[in-house]
Amino acid sequence: MQDIIYCKVRKVSNAFEKYLPLFKEAEITEKFIENSGRVFLVSGVDKPFGQANIMEWLGCSKSKATNVMNAMKAAKVIKKVTGLGAGKYKFIEL
Repeated sequence: MQDIIYCKVRKVSNAFEKYLPLFKEAEITEKFIENSGRVFLVSGVDKPFGQANIMEWLGCSKSKATNVMNAMKAAKVIKKVTGLGAGKYKFIEL
């Protein structure tokens, strides 16, 4: 199963591979890792994003976007950004 997760995320972004140990440690599911990788593709480490951005980028519901954000928070791969309004986050730099 780990190989499947690794292969799918590798296709998403080589830079995203650095985050995999954090997702594994937090026991995040393959689908959430894949969706987080898709968010990373658009935002990278420099672009702040919120729930509405995730909804747009993944073409998903508000509920799913919230769940993706919660998975990223649980894995500690995103940090809160201040000064840009409520609910804005960026990927941590590894």
